[in-house]
Amino acid sequence: MKISKLTDYAVCILLTIAQKDVKHISAADIAEDTGFPLPTVSKILKALTRKGLVKSVLGAGGGYYLSDDIANFSVADAVVAMEGEIQLTSCVDGCCETCDYTDTCLVEGKWDHVNNAVISALKSVKLVDLVGQ
Repeated sequence: MKISKLTDYAVCILLTIAQKDVKHISAADIAEDTGFPLPTVSKILKALTRKGLVKSVLGAGGGYYLSDDIANFSVADAVVAMEGEIQLTSCVDGCCETCDYTDTCLVEGKWDHVNNAVISALKSVKLVDLVGQ
């Protein structure tokens, strides 16, 4: 399992927004502060907005701000926002019903335990825990 670059960038963007002492920050300013290309920042901000981690203010003086205190965001929040629900295999949460190999599978339905452990681990690490490491 590997976290995508966009998810890694999303974490940096969330932390960048959090460190600013302003009401909201523009996508262009975030791109400048992080060094990420503006189209990439815009794409990530759309995903973060769609999942409710950030909110936007439209208009000439608009920009983005966090929907909650950064201390309340976990690594799992960023992963889900960028990559969708955490599901290590297609066999998680009863999805084995559509598998052609359920009759011979030795681990049928057993991935839920592993998947839940990964989700718990990602939820236990707050984004602010990553700063300065």
